[in-house]
Amino acid sequence: MAERPRPFWVAGAFIVGLSPACAQSLEQLMAEPRLWYVVATWVLFALAVRRADTDGTPNLLAALPWVGAAVIVQVLAWGGGFPAVSRLAVPLGVVGFLRGVLAKPLDVALLAVFCVPPPHFLTIWIGLDFAAMWAQLAAYVIPAAGEVARVTWDGGLRLLALGSGVVWYRNVFAERSWPQLALSLGLLVVPGAVLLQILGFGVAGLLPEAARLPWLIHGLWMAAFAAFLWAPLPGRRHHGPIHAV
Repeated sequence: MAERPRPFWVAGAFIVGLSPACAQSLEQLMAEPRLWYVVATWVLFALAVRRADTDGTPNLLAALPWVGAAVIVQVLAWGGGFPAVSRLAVPLGVVGFLRGVLAKPLDVALLAVFCVPPPHFLTIWIGLDFAAMWAQLAAYVIPAAGEVARVTWDGGLRLLALGSGVVWYRNVFAERSWPQLALSLGLLVVPGAVLLQILGFGVAGLLPEAARLPWLIHGLWMAAFAAFLWAPLPGRRHHGPIHAV
């Protein structure tokens, strides 16, 4: 019988192998406080992994596709002159570790995707144009909202990523199917992120100028976290969070 892989040693190997990608991820977080919302996602991810039962017998072969993808992303990112993209290798490696060493279910392991902020090319695509649009919509009710300073992350992308992680977590422990998860993400998270971003600019317009930046950096994502945690899931009568703590 093959010896069961020791999580401590395998985890250490993953950390060493993915150290360039980990460094890029930490550098991005330190440079942009608006992305500190991922701390909330880390907490939910840790809870999910701790509570999830094993899905069969640990087998390192199950990790190979994910580890291979992580290596390819990291090599191409650094070789192609786009080292910041290498941070996308981190969740791939984590999924491989959870699947191959801890034998966690795929839906739980994939929560790792939300523990790394979305790449900048998505930020640029959503970016300032959308942020300006949401601010102008809020300005129809609160004129001062149109004067709030904006950055690319205020287009709603970080709220979309945060909401997706929270709703994914809730669906995992509600034991809902993949189609139900897609329904929740499409009907709750996407419009919810946009609405919360618009409301965020409205609230910022009501605040003293000195309080606007802290609200947009930290207060808005905290409010969004609570909203997605307590919002009713589509097609479900239960209106509270699923195993929230």
